[in-house]
Amino acid sequence: MALNIAQNILTIMGYGLLPGAKCIQASVFDTATTSVLYTCPTGKKAIVFGVRRLNATGAAQEFRLEYVDSGSTAYRLTSVISQGNNTYAATDFPCPILEASEKLQVVVSSGGGASNHFWASVIEFNSNANLKSAKLTGTLASGDNTVYTCPAGYNALVLDTKIPEDFARPLVVFNGSGSSKTIQWNVAPTGIAVGATNAVTVPRTTVANNAIDTQTMSGGIMLNSGDVVNVNMSASTATSMAFINVLELIN
Repeated sequence: MALNIAQNILTIMGYGLLPGAKCIQASVFDTATTSVLYTCPTGKKAIVFGVRRLNATGAAQEFRLEYVDSGSTAYRLTSVISQGNNTYAATDFPCPILEASEKLQVVVSSGGGASNHFWASVIEFNSNANLKSAKLTGTLASGDNTVYTCPAGYNALVLDTKIPEDFARPLVVFNGSGSSKTIQWNVAPTGIAVGATNAVTVPRTTVANNAIDTQTMSGGIMLNSGDVVNVNMSASTATSMAFINVLELIN
């Protein structure tokens, strides 16, 4: 049976694998445009468990959520979400584990203003913890792109990128290049070249412009030292991101 990541994060905290962990509720109120909902502080990492929104503005509104890297480039984490007036709703979404100066922001694409409120549930922990995101941002090359290599002396568990969830959607690509691309993920054992024999998403998946793709891998992905997680792009893909969330354990 797949394990619920929310429960396991709490277990990991209990065993001291998330040193310095604490719970945070981040919020932004009466927002009308682009607003930073949370910024990860120096010396910390952070897990976002979800975002809640109250729309009491008097009309239906649209918004989306974005990850902002340390260089201030934004990458979409959701499609545009429409929410009716006088409604309260929760959104779960694939999100990398944030590092110092990285942000979660909300973009209100219609309406906004008074009585437009957002909250995010966050766990902060020390940056030396072995829970992390492996991510590529900017331009993904045509062909193979190594997202993660399990380091010597470690095994790694690839977690779901929607927290709280199970292990079902661990592989994520956002395509902001301006046109559709096809992608394929590989998990290559140590010493074996990336290729058709270790593809884990078959057939190739088409990702539209400004779309985010999460690949289903029920049962989870376990990695040995030297194993490689790779994403193959059909063409060079600018303003894009590929990521996985991993827990590294000394073997």
